[in-house]
Amino acid sequence: MTGRLEATLRKRIDNGGKCLVPYITGGFPGWVDSVRACAANGADAIEIGIPFSDPVMDMEFLNLDYESDAVLWADAQALNLLDPKVQNGVLTAKLPKKLTLELVYGHAWALGKQLARVQDHVAYIDPNQIGRNTRSDSA
Repeated sequence: MTGRLEATLRKRIDNGGKCLVPYITGGFPGWVDSVRACAANGADAIEIGIPFSDPVMDMEFLNLDYESDAVLWADAQALNLLDPKVQNGVLTAKLPKKLTLELVYGHAWALGKQLARVQDHVAYIDPNQIGRNTRSDSA
């Protein structure tokens, strides 16, 4: 069953739109003001998280250098980085020769049966038992 928020965001994405869903870590100084600022400036939804001692999100930058505007324009179109109104438009502006993409991805660990031993309230996992599961719909 899909909730109202998910249905609304999926409809926008399915119609070629984009959604802004910032993540705010709750409890840090100024986090409430950050939530209010996101809401006031058009966030479609705001995710508020609980601080972890070990992060479950990672981020890195991918810096790309281009030899020509045409190649940068082609990549921007292929990555769907442009407003849908100009996606198929004609390039008329001089573009920078660099593009920086911020990649954010999450990861999590789950314990299976008989995979861990517990000692002093800490779960110990043999590294040989760690595998990677991928979704069937991943690209």
